[in-house]
Amino acid sequence: MLTNAVKNEVLNYIASRVTYIGLVGSDDNEISGGDPAYERKPIAWNSPSEGAMTATGSITFDVPFGVTVTKVRFFNHPTTDETTGEYKVNDEVFGGQATYEIETAVIDLNHSVV
Repeated sequence: MLTNAVKNEVLNYIASRVTYIGLVGSDDNEISGGDPAYERKPIAWNSPSEGAMTATGSITFDVPFGVTVTKVRFFNHPTTDETTGEYKVNDEVFGGQATYEIETAVIDLNHSVV
């Protein structure tokens, strides 16, 4: 099992690579469009502690009409396609222009592996 010190080092590296967050639609592409227009959002992280870290605050996206959000994708740049990971979320269908909020983002390395 890794020590918390090692886990925190890994989390600091992850925080340096996951600096933007975006939403992915049912077609497995990052969503686009809308008025106000969808855009990728910067994400900042609190210092890791005990092998876990949280984002510094909530993140709100503008989402266009007719989109189904299926994943959150992590990036290290505001516009390039280089992804650093993704997370499956419960599908959410938007029948009109709306917002999607991520209240809390957590990366926790304390899960057991057998």
